[in-house]
Amino acid sequence: MSRLQQFSERLIEAGWLVALVTVPLYFDVYSSRVFEPDKITLLRCLVLVMLVAQLAVLAERAPARPTAHADSPGLWGRWCTANPLLIPTALFVLAELLATVTSIDPLTSLFGSYQRLQGTYTLLTYVALFFLIAVNLRTHEQLNRLLNVVLVTSVPVALYGIVQHLQLDPLPWGGDVVFRVTSTMGNAIFLAAYLIMVVPFTGVRLVTALQRLRDPATPEGKPIGQVVTGWATLIVVQNVLLASLLILHSAILGIWWIATGVIGVFTVLVATQPRVLSSRRLARAEAIAMAGLLVLQVVCIFLTQSRGPWLGLLVGALVFIVLIELRTPAARKLLTVTLEVFVVLGVLLVVFNLPSSPLARFRSVPYIGRLGQLSDVNDGTGRVRVLIWQGTYALLTTRPDVGFQPDPLGVARLVVGYGPETMHEAYNKVYPPALGDLESRNASPDRNHNDLLDHLVMEGIGGLAAYLALLVWALVLAWRIFRQSATYGEAALVAGVMAVLCGHVAETQTGIAIVSTKTYFWLSLALLVVLATRSEDIWKRTVPMPIAGGSPASARNRKPVKRAARPPVVLAAASSPVLLGESRRFIGILAYIVVFVVGQLFLSMAGVSDARVLTYGTFLWLALALPAWAWIEGWQPPFTVSRPRTGWVIAVAGLVALVAIALNLNQIAADVYHKQGTLFDGQNQYADSTYAYEKAISLAPTQAYYYLFLGRAYLEVAKRAPTTPMSPPFQPSLASLLTMTPSTVSQMGQVDALHAAEVVLKEAQILEPLNPDHYANLARLYRLWGDAQDKSKLADASSEYRLATTLSPHSAQLFAEWAMTSLDAGNTGDALGHAQRAVALDPEYALTHVVLGDVYLAQHQDEQALQEHLKALSLDPLALSDASFETRVNQYIADKQAQTLANRYQQLVRQGAPRQVRASYAFLLARLGNLQAAEQQYVQLLQQDPTDWLSARNLALTYAQEGNGLAAVAAAKQALKYAPSDQTSSLQQLINAYQQAKP
Repeated sequence: MSRLQQFSERLIEAGWLVALVTVPLYFDVYSSRVFEPDKITLLRCLVLVMLVAQLAVLAERAPARPTAHADSPGLWGRWCTANPLLIPTALFVLAELLATVTSIDPLTSLFGSYQRLQGTYTLLTYVALFFLIAVNLRTHEQLNRLLNVVLVTSVPVALYGIVQHLQLDPLPWGGDVVFRVTSTMGNAIFLAAYLIMVVPFTGVRLVTALQRLRDPATPEGKPIGQVVTGWATLIVVQNVLLASLLILHSAILGIWWIATGVIGVFTVLVATQPRVLSSRRLARAEAIAMAGLLVLQVVCIFLTQSRGPWLGLLVGALVFIVLIELRTPAARKLLTVTLEVFVVLGVLLVVFNLPSSPLARFRSVPYIGRLGQLSDVNDGTGRVRVLIWQGTYALLTTRPDVGFQPDPLGVARLVVGYGPETMHEAYNKVYPPALGDLESRNASPDRNHNDLLDHLVMEGIGGLAAYLALLVWALVLAWRIFRQSATYGEAALVAGVMAVLCGHVAETQTGIAIVSTKTYFWLSLALLVVLATRSEDIWKRTVPMPIAGGSPASARNRKPVKRAARPPVVLAAASSPVLLGESRRFIGILAYIVVFVVGQLFLSMAGVSDARVLTYGTFLWLALALPAWAWIEGWQPPFTVSRPRTGWVIAVAGLVALVAIALNLNQIAADVYHKQGTLFDGQNQYADSTYAYEKAISLAPTQAYYYLFLGRAYLEVAKRAPTTPMSPPFQPSLASLLTMTPSTVSQMGQVDALHAAEVVLKEAQILEPLNPDHYANLARLYRLWGDAQDKSKLADASSEYRLATTLSPHSAQLFAEWAMTSLDAGNTGDALGHAQRAVALDPEYALTHVVLGDVYLAQHQDEQALQEHLKALSLDPLALSDASFETRVNQYIADKQAQTLANRYQQLVRQGAPRQVRASYAFLLARLGNLQAAEQQYVQLLQQDPTDWLSARNLALTYAQEGNGLAAVAAAKQALKYAPSDQTSSLQQLINAYQQAKP
């Protein structure tokens, strides 16, 4: 074996160790998506590096000699023998590829949607990781390192969740992370789903440690104080590093991008721990540590309040405990008791969820009460899931045409599916309007919260059957290994893997499979292959290596290496050979940390702010951990190759991998620019936000999501731009818009900005022709254009709404907006039809009744209009408090219907409605001439909030109508004090007019 092959194999192992740390731990506060896509992108990059190393191994490896036996299996047979899960995995991949080729949106199916990124490319990444581990994990030392990384990674993840519950999280998350903690996953369900897949591995280490304690052959061993101190120091150091990153982020702008470097340091430190001889003292310490870790993980799972993962944990625990009891003769007598306990727990759970349960009073108990809501399908997430499943049933049974043309594969969609990551596009045809009352109305579900249904919708019956075949094949293989296991450690690990798979499957029946759980799912399958094919190599008795890395045989031929002198500071911090080890280990770790720190300081001093450079820099420090670990674990000069072709293979593969890695990382850099753009949007700096979105598009030109935001930014520019166009006339093209500077954008006139928005939004349509949002956004653009500049654009808006409702025929919001557009164009007949359709689709949506009432007002059917508007107020007290409120009030006053509306507002105010309702009531009273009552309402509003400049201005107007000039001036001055800058001029003119008037 050449030195290059040895190094490449260690590089592959370093890759999967870094991946197992990065996927659960990493998130990026600079990125708009923060969690899932960024984790996936880094995993893709790591696997690409590992594949290049694997090609180097294959290039260096001599071809196998042909067998001399005529009845020996061929190449395919040897492959199947080497990997018992090859056939079901190949079938699953083929089903995914077929679904991608026949997809309604092949590009999205291949690369993944913007929000998830779980396309075919990502699946192939998981499968590649599976094969890389299955092929290259050969020794017990490798298995121990892998389990060490898995377990130690869960420590900061679980601790961070507990820190959030204690309200000590230094990061200002937008949602509530105290009541249901989210940690590094961004979602409580995702966090619990990941942890329930780590708990079985913790249980494996716990029961094997207890078994060694019971085994009389286990030696007492020497004192292990240094070992325990070393590991404890490592745990403390890694959590201090991550805590510092969280805390300092608020104080030091730009520090977060070193997160991957911190993960790299952590991986190197964990993975380079030398193996220590087993002893009774070490087993006792390990049992205590694993028991503590298990408590930490379970507490964090409990704090997520995620019922699906709780059930998954229960299923996994049952499988693991039963299998361990079957394997342990002394514990078999407890098997019946265990089954009885779990049966009792199951019965209690069922009783707890009965409608008239005697345990119903416990449903109000925090945390525990959520277990009594498993069968609640009338409210909350239970109702959401049922509505999504109803829509999915309609999609699978009716198979509607998704686009504007008949689907040539309509009949076959049940077999091949609609394509990976395309559910949100296909689902628009069957979207249940009631779902909009519970979730965002402009978002179509992209997952069923049921993994089996997801496979059925996106890959069809073929994909679902292939997935189930893979799962069943894996469990049967695991059971066979368990029954044939020769050692307790092997049986325990197989039991842990089966618990992981069963718990994951149970959890995903009400949840969503994410990158962390999918990575650990394929890791579990790889472990099964290793145990099935290399069990004797993995579990044979080994001796500690005198030098880190290499085989015992090669170690015996080496000369002993003297220990390096250990700096006093390092000794004081670690005081353990477990952290320092041999000289090469210590020097390698120190060199990696020094290079990492120097690199961070250099880039920080250089003031790097470019998102692309920062993104590449973050991955660079993570990637450096791979060769650093491979070198530490046993690189030996000279760096030789055995086959001349190896150099060409590595060069070509490396170049392809670098290009692919750059394209992957560009996705993160683009998202960083996108987040910068949204921050500018929040500050109303739309000229600056257009530049940020242009940078995002330049890095990800096929991502329609960025075009959508660029178009919206130009739309906001148009709302604030002068009516005078640019000179010479602006003729926008997509290429010119993507190089526009903020100064040029700020000089645009209204029509110029509208033209720019039109070009950008049309490009989004081209990229995603099945997304109704792109047609709706263009319709909104034309509606604004028609109201502000050119009435003919209202016809274009109607055409776009027609296309949008063709793609999403059950969207009450789109029909309501279409009705408003027709009303603006004077087509009251069309407006009435669209408004009635909106009400029929979703009678519980207040906007539909508002629009229908406005149409009746335009047709002078005041009684019907008032009935609809009162219905809207009963659904949402703020429904009428929009820009058209004054117009409605004026018409009701003219038609003698305003007092009925005022009486309804009076009831809402007495019921404690929001402030805006009181403001609307006050305005209505003033228009009715009841000035004193209006004055009282405005005064109460200002008592609640003295900075409410709008109420102060309206109070000034009311005082002026009453003839109280002094009070009007005082109220107007209060309004001027808190008014925005664009209102100060008009308010000052009002004050001057009141001061000049006679009291």
